[in-house]
Amino acid sequence: RQVAIQALEEQKLAKTIEERQKNARFISNRLDEYIREFEAGLHIAELQRFTEKLDKAKDAMENRDLSSRDRYGVQLDLINASIDRLEELGGGANYTGSAIDGAGVLGQRGASVAGTFVQFGPYVVFSDSTGKLQGLVVQRIGALLPEVVPFKMPEDAAAARTLAQSGQGGLPLDTTLGEAVTVEKIETTGFWAEVEQGGPVMYPILGLAAATLLVGLYKWLAITLTLSPSRKRLTELLSAISERNIEKARGIARKIRGPSGRMLEAAAEHLNEPRELIEEVMYERVLKTRLKVQRLLPFIAICAAASPLLGLLGTVTGIINTFNMMQIAGASDMKNVSGGISEALITTKWGLIVAIPALLMHVFLSRKARSVIDQMERCGVAFINQVMKTPPNEGDHRQAKTAPAPDGDTPPVDPQPPTPKPKRKNAELEDTKILPAEQEQEEDEAELVESGAGRAVGSKQDKTDKPGKH
Repeated sequence: RQVAIQALEEQKLAKTIEERQKNARFISNRLDEYIREFEAGLHIAELQRFTEKLDKAKDAMENRDLSSRDRYGVQLDLINASIDRLEELGGGANYTGSAIDGAGVLGQRGASVAGTFVQFGPYVVFSDSTGKLQGLVVQRIGALLPEVVPFKMPEDAAAARTLAQSGQGGLPLDTTLGEAVTVEKIETTGFWAEVEQGGPVMYPILGLAAATLLVGLYKWLAITLTLSPSRKRLTELLSAISERNIEKARGIARKIRGPSGRMLEAAAEHLNEPRELIEEVMYERVLKTRLKVQRLLPFIAICAAASPLLGLLGTVTGIINTFNMMQIAGASDMKNVSGGISEALITTKWGLIVAIPALLMHVFLSRKARSVIDQMERCGVAFINQVMKTPPNEGDHRQAKTAPAPDGDTPPVDPQPPTPKPKRKNAELEDTKILPAEQEQEEDEAELVESGAGRAVGSKQDKTDKPGKH
């Protein structure tokens, strides 16, 4: 029975120990949660006051080598400091620290300035040690130190300076707790402020925007100023071709301006040539014009494709920097996180602002360039069709190929005289190209002649050899 009673007591003791361990873990978790919430509830200006105690409490939370007593001791020190803070803020508290000169009152904008913070509840003002900078303390996104927004009224600046130096006096109060300053700052954010917030990726995006604008303007002027052929001139050219007046057609083609005119002029110079040659000459002119009007258009397409990619790159790097700041300052403050992400998205915004007009510009200029090529093709087709309807006669063909003498007295001579027919000498052909069928026919005729001559000679010999015929 004694053994049974002892075993029952041991079970009760084990159960009690287990319950107390659960309570200890619960208390430890609650203390850890309180530390995180306490850090998140601190004003950005107060982080400098409690940095040391917060770091010790965080190290105690992660250090499993410490005993429960030591861990609880560190956490209780932070709890006592938080209680003292509540008592101080009820009547106002003064403490020293550093802030950022956001307006550049003391010289360099964004420089760190030492001074005194005056806090009443969640409202904090700052006065530097020289007494030149007084303003409302707000949180600057992406910065570990608070930013000072100078007071616009001299009376508020003087009250804040007196309060910081003596600890007594009136407090310039902002009922919005700095929200009005933040809204005003967002609404008045200018172009260069966004460029600064976007970071270094904004500069290549703006460079692509400027290059796209200049190239697009140049190509628009170049294509717009391209001369189109007159319908009247084109009709006169086709009429001259139908009349077989080559010289008149060439003169009219020279008067037609623009790339279509140069193409028709080159084609008119070869009117007496075969149709295939005229088409090749015109196609060569079309290729030259196509390369000219489409030059630099791929560059605009590249800018339209690269701008959003650069914007995405800036967003990714900005979000990475935001997560790095979250590791340093904590992730519980959603204002800091959302502000960092909003700044990171600025590069994506400007990348799309550059890419969309660049894409539309590329499509517009490509259509205009294509219209120039289509116009040349229409003129070329009309020219070839007219040439095929009215081919030049043989007299015009020879007249066009003759070249006048330098003095003008000598009659024109055909530069390409007709090739003489081949003559046979001693049963041998001259060095002239003969078709296989003609050569075979001439060989047959030569065999017939030789066979006939042989029969004639044989009959003559028979007559002379016969006796009694003298």
